[in-house]
Amino acid sequence: MVSGFWGQKKRLFLVFICCFLYGIIIEVLQATTTNYRSGEFYDILANSSGIAVALAVMVAFFQKKRLFEKLLCKSRNKLFKLANY
Repeated sequence: MVSGFWGQKKRLFLVFICCFLYGIIIEVLQATTTNYRSGEFYDILANSSGIAVALAVMVAFFQKKRLFEKLLCKSRNKLFKLANY
C-alpha cells in the first residue's frame, strides 16, 4: 500500500477519474436511453469542474485540520509538562 503524500495524490486522482467516468456514463445514458433528455458536452465540463473544486476544498480542509491537530498536540504537551512540575 502506498502511503504519505504520493499515496494521497494517487487516491485523489482515482476519485477524480471515477467521478469523471460516472458523469460521462450518465450523459451517455441520458442521450441513448431517453427521448426527452440529451447528453451535453458542457454538462461533462460542469461535472469535471465541480469534482475539481470539491477535491480542492477537501484537500484544503484536511490540511488545515492536520495543522490544527499539530498545534493542539504541541499545546497539550506544554500543558502536561507544566502540570508535572
